[in-house]
Amino acid sequence: IPRIAADGRLQDTTMGTRPGRERNGGDMRARLVGIALVALTAAAVWAAGAQDAAWDDGPEEPGGTPSLLIEPPPGTAVVTAVVDGDTIRVQQDGEEHRVRLLGIDAPEVRDTPECGGPEASDALRDLLPVGTEVVLRDDPTQDPVDRYGRLLRYVEAPDGADIGVRLLLTGWVATYVFAEPFDRLDLYSDAEDEARDDERGAWGAC
Repeated sequence: IPRIAADGRLQDTTMGTRPGRERNGGDMRARLVGIALVALTAAAVWAAGAQDAAWDDGPEEPGGTPSLLIEPPPGTAVVTAVVDGDTIRVQQDGEEHRVRLLGIDAPEVRDTPECGGPEASDALRDLLPVGTEVVLRDDPTQDPVDRYGRLLRYVEAPDGADIGVRLLLTGWVATYVFAEPFDRLDLYSDAEDEARDDERGAWGAC
C-alpha cells in the first residue's frame, strides 16, 4: 500500500519483500512446476498408447515386432502355380499340395500334346492367377487322393464360384467321371452342354 513520505511524495512500499511474501511466491512456483510435470507425463503416456494402438493390427512375430502380413482365413489355400488345364499347386497350412480339379479333364500339354491343351492351361491361369485364395472341397463319393498323389478336390473361387464349372463354360475342358459319378455331375454336364452347343473353345477349334 502506498504511503506518504515526510517530503509529501508517495512512497511505493511494494518493492520491499517481506519474508511471508517470498515464501508464498516460492510455493506458487513449485505448484506451477508440479502441474507442468504432470501434464508432460500425461502427454507422454497418451502418445505411447497411441503408438501401440497404431501397431496393434496383427499377431507378433517371434522377434516381438507386430506382423503386418495378412494370413489367409482358415480353410483356404493360396494358388502358387497352374500346372496344366486341370491341375494346380497350392499352399495350405504351411504345406504345398498338388490339386487335381474333380470332375474335369483337360487336353494334354506334355508327352503327346493335344489340341486345346495350352489354351486350357491359359484359361485356368486366367481364372486362378498365382496368389488367388481358394477353398478346396472334397467329395465323399470320390477318393481323396489320386494315384499320382494329387488331392482330388472341387476348387472354389473367393466369390464362391466353382472353378470347374467356369472352366467347362470356356469349352477347353470336358466333364470327366473316373469310376463313380461325382456329386456335382449334373451341374458340370449342363456347363459342358452349353459350351458344346455354342462351339466354344475346343468344341469349335479341335
